[in-house]
Amino acid sequence: MSTEKPLVSVIIPHRDNETIEATLRALETAADFSRESGHPEAARYEVIAVSGNQPSVQRNAAVREAAGQYIYFLDNDSIPAQDCFMRIGSFFLTHPNAAILGGPSLTPDTDTSSQKAFGHVLGSFAGTAFIRARYSSFGVLRETTDRELILCNMAMRRQVFLDLGGFDERLYPNEENALMDTARAEGWTLWHDPFLRVWRSQRPSFRAFIRQLFGYGRGRAEQMRLAPLASNIVPFVFMLFPLAVLLLAPTIVLFPDLAWAWTAYPVLSLAASLPSLRAGFRVGAKSWLGFFLCHFCYGCGLWAGLVLPLRSRTVVARISLQRIVPEKARRTK
Repeated sequence: MSTEKPLVSVIIPHRDNETIEATLRALETAADFSRESGHPEAARYEVIAVSGNQPSVQRNAAVREAAGQYIYFLDNDSIPAQDCFMRIGSFFLTHPNAAILGGPSLTPDTDTSSQKAFGHVLGSFAGTAFIRARYSSFGVLRETTDRELILCNMAMRRQVFLDLGGFDERLYPNEENALMDTARAEGWTLWHDPFLRVWRSQRPSFRAFIRQLFGYGRGRAEQMRLAPLASNIVPFVFMLFPLAVLLLAPTIVLFPDLAWAWTAYPVLSLAASLPSLRAGFRVGAKSWLGFFLCHFCYGCGLWAGLVLPLRSRTVVARISLQRIVPEKARRTK
């Protein structure tokens, strides 16, 4: 590795018991690919791994210590594509008014049938509407909003991050969405590259999937309460779904002649599940249930975030930050 200043600082927050081994190996592969492709400048990177229990605080601390011109946020289990450094470097060079570049988080082929079902739901328009770009790769490089970008695969100009004050440490999740809204308000643009990919396993169980969607909904609502600049109100349409289920379901008993009206949603979600049958019958069946859980739990989370007291966020008093030299260290401990 050259002694020159790194072009990209990779920021990886994690808990003490979590490993980042696979991510480090993938980053080394990406650096090798850049050098072999004739872009050695794109291979200049550093990794800052920071352990703790509040990711927004961990990421803020890591960015302050970063030396790269650009920062690349990954999760501890994100496996980036081999051309990630080349895409990040070339993009920011040719888009001077861009603050953020992101891409999708895809479901690995090695995931279980439940995880593949969750990935199908999250990556389909029927499941998450415009947010599906976070979980599926389609289209071309395009200017976008926060709805298509996800923090486990996001690059940003370091100085812009610092100028905007970093992540709001009162928020988790959705701290990145608040920052992106602020960036757009300041005149910066956000971009989505469907080929800036990472692979990251979905939640391992239905219980974890339910908690994930409920947490996403609650985080979105809390963001709206704490960050008035939040512009994406489309997800709040999902608030209607749990209301429909809870308020209209009794009509099946009271007015059985109208029960036919309730077949519309199961039929539509079944149709949306059909493509997942290519991965097996179990994936298709679990996808069908996954659509209902996605809509119901996200909607419930939105209601919780609006009506319940804001969750207090205890600032991490002690975090452990480590700068990793890629050729000399593959372990964080």
